[in-house]
Amino acid sequence: MFDDYSQIVNLVNLYAVATDSHRYELFERIFTHDVHLDVGGGVSIDGLDVLMSGYRDIHAVFSATQHMTSGHTVRIDCDCSPSAPMAQI
Repeated sequence: MFDDYSQIVNLVNLYAVATDSHRYELFERIFTHDVHLDVGGGVSIDGLDVLMSGYRDIHAVFSATQHMTSGHTVRIDCDCSPSAPMAQI
């Protein structure tokens, strides 16, 4: 189970690295191709290609960003198959 915990925390941290380094191809290691991102206010993003394109556009105006992740709380309720991952962060 500790390995599962470590893998989840590493994915969360990789999100910050991918975003701050503008290496959105790393999103392919973080999200599934049918990702659904609800950003609130009735706005959502559907699909990995749309997500990566949107992040490129949104972050293009910034010379630098700093996304930090800390205080991870991970609860694993089952011994789920690694071929069918699902996370809500």
